[in-house]
Amino acid sequence: MTLASATRRSATRTPDAGGRRRPVDHGAWFLVLPALIPILVLSVGPLLYGIALAFTDAQSGRTAPTQWIGALNFQDLLHDTLFWESFRIGLLWAV
Repeated sequence: MTLASATRRSATRTPDAGGRRRPVDHGAWFLVLPALIPILVLSVGPLLYGIALAFTDAQSGRTAPTQWIGALNFQDLLHDTLFWESFRIGLLWAV
């Protein structure tokens, strides 16, 4: 009976036929940027802005400057019965 052992390839890149490594093509990023910029501007930007607004006293339609109030909005939310009733209804629909 003979035992055969499998050889494991290393994780390094194999060189080209000339013995040199292939250069990394950074030009592909220029092809991705036209799709990436709208995603960042229209998705990530408003998400970060909304998270920042959650920690201020901003109100809809009010143009006065806002103040940083930290987690006070979230503390108020945890003590709001209307929130918990809505949360319960949403949870029932999800189940």
